[in-house]
Amino acid sequence: MDDTFLAQKVCPFSVLKTECFGPLLVPMRLADTREQLVDYVAWYNEYRPHQGLMGKTPAEMASGTECFHPRFETRGKHGVKLRLVVSHFRDRRHLPVVELQQAA
Repeated sequence: MDDTFLAQKVCPFSVLKTECFGPLLVPMRLADTREQLVDYVAWYNEYRPHQGLMGKTPAEMASGTECFHPRFETRGKHGVKLRLVVSHFRDRRHLPVVELQQAA
């Protein structure tokens, strides 16, 4: 096993701590912590692309569907204006949902 592969392995709990609980500054009650964790897991599986899954989400891998493809051609047409829209999963500022939309 080479060192490059070992360097790329990431502990899932360190990702959880960094992405889910890292932005929180105030300790939460157990019920709030559970809700936060449920939202994070849903976002992680549905919206977060994974490099190890070739850009797919775990939900896309499980269902066998392809990665999201825009509903309009993004190459070959000059003059098509696109905009990047960033929203937040269940109003949690640290869980971004990124979409590419055709500008009006």
